[in-house]
Amino acid sequence: AIRRKIVIFLWILIIFVFWIFWLSLWIEQSTKNQIFSLDLLKSPGESTLLIPWAGIYADQPWTIYKERLNTALQLLKINPQLKILISADNSRENYNETAVGLDYLLKYEVNTGNIFLDFAGFDTYDSLYRAKAIFQAEKLIIISQDFALPRALFIANQLNIPAIWVIAWSGKVSFRNFLREKFANIKALLESTRKIKPHFLGELIPLSWRSNSWEFLEKANQKLF
Repeated sequence: AIRRKIVIFLWILIIFVFWIFWLSLWIEQSTKNQIFSLDLLKSPGESTLLIPWAGIYADQPWTIYKERLNTALQLLKINPQLKILISADNSRENYNETAVGLDYLLKYEVNTGNIFLDFAGFDTYDSLYRAKAIFQAEKLIIISQDFALPRALFIANQLNIPAIWVIAWSGKVSFRNFLREKFANIKALLESTRKIKPHFLGELIPLSWRSNSWEFLEKANQKLF
């Protein structure tokens, strides 16, 4: 009886692992035509740059986050009038990924009026849902590493966010990120197909309005950094 249970468990495990990798392949194939490298995206038009969260350490952007911010800076050289939406985690009083991203861009003299801040982008799904629902973005350039882009695009497609343009940064992918992405695909599938609301919504902050980064800086009553 014990042996039979072990065999059944192993078969279930094999089927589950197979399904995870099939889901990943399906997501990658369904979004591959929407991924562009930086040198191929010459005319971003009226799109908004979406920079999702990626962690900070000691008030500095973590490597992955810094790569996304640097990609945004390169795109701004092509079109300095592009609007930027930094969507990151500010769930704790002393942890503000959004403000750190703002500080990084301001050091490179990016126009503050073009930067919008989302303090409740706790994950990719929340960032994309809120980009459309709160900030009323119509076109997005999702700036992320290539290992995470298919999932982000899949979510955007499921949420009917039109005309997605994407920048892919290609580089070495750690085994941790590779494995994490496989399981994150399951979460993305469940959330996006069921159109689950994010952790927080709130009042509208249309990208056509005055940038809320001005308000954030004014409330600080001084330069942030």
